[in-house]
Amino acid sequence: MKKTTNHGTCEGDDVYVPTPRDGDTWPSAFRGVIASLKVVPGKAVVCSPEGQTALVPLNRLRKPSFAVTGEGDDGYICMDDYPVAQRTDFLERLANMVVTGVAPSLIVAGDPGIGKTFTVMERIRLAVKEAELTVIKGKVSPMGLYRALYFSNGKLIVFDDADSVFDDKDSVALLKAALDSYDKRIVSWHSPSAVAEGLPTDFLFTGRAIFITNRDITRLDEAVLDRSFRINITMNNDEVLERLSHIYTQMEKKVDVAIRKEVLDYLVATSDRLAKISFRTMINAIRLRTSSPDKWQEMVPLFA
Repeated sequence: MKKTTNHGTCEGDDVYVPTPRDGDTWPSAFRGVIASLKVVPGKAVVCSPEGQTALVPLNRLRKPSFAVTGEGDDGYICMDDYPVAQRTDFLERLANMVVTGVAPSLIVAGDPGIGKTFTVMERIRLAVKEAELTVIKGKVSPMGLYRALYFSNGKLIVFDDADSVFDDKDSVALLKAALDSYDKRIVSWHSPSAVAEGLPTDFLFTGRAIFITNRDITRLDEAVLDRSFRINITMNNDEVLERLSHIYTQMEKKVDVAIRKEVLDYLVATSDRLAKISFRTMINAIRLRTSSPDKWQEMVPLFA
């Protein structure tokens, strides 16, 4: 998107959405996608797709959360306006579609440490037996991907921070075949390496896949996105704490729940001192509390 106004030019690579609150004065047009023009002290001059401009506080801007393009390149459906519980519910419902075989794939993108993997895996554990699940983390070569698709055929495959599958053109081609919307999804790898390993050069793929990534969803391959349900979740510190308040009893279960609640209350009370709060902050703070009960509050801002 590129729009020229009396304030300058909006560049499409710098797209944000404001978080509305009671008393906001910027026009309703800014409830959709906007692009920043320039930053002034504490605020950004922004413009709407229609070319309207306004000053918006910097701490009220975020990247679009539900990056699904609408009509044209300007349109976004943003999920930031939904409460945290509703965003989580959307994620659980989409994951359930793949778990139950209604949809072949889901891409879950967004900020690190906000519970994407936790939410997805909790839903999977309710319905999928261990023998029917494959979890892949780390680097995956194209041949490794083909091997995984073949040996996990018919299963649910979770690619958790295995972002290399999006980087190689051969891997993307395999994903396009495996995630296609046709009744028969034929995956092919015509190479001596497949033959040498005793793998077929073609097979009918009947599995499902969930990809969990910290990457910006708008930077992923369009053809892969088009074949998948996708959700992009962002949360600020207050929203992460809200989410933690609902699920802290499911974290670090070996630790007494009263201690977990004590840690959560401490994070809420001191959130203004912590640059970034995530699920990992909570986990690390619990571990500091159990190992250093006399010093943990001093250590959390430094090490959690």
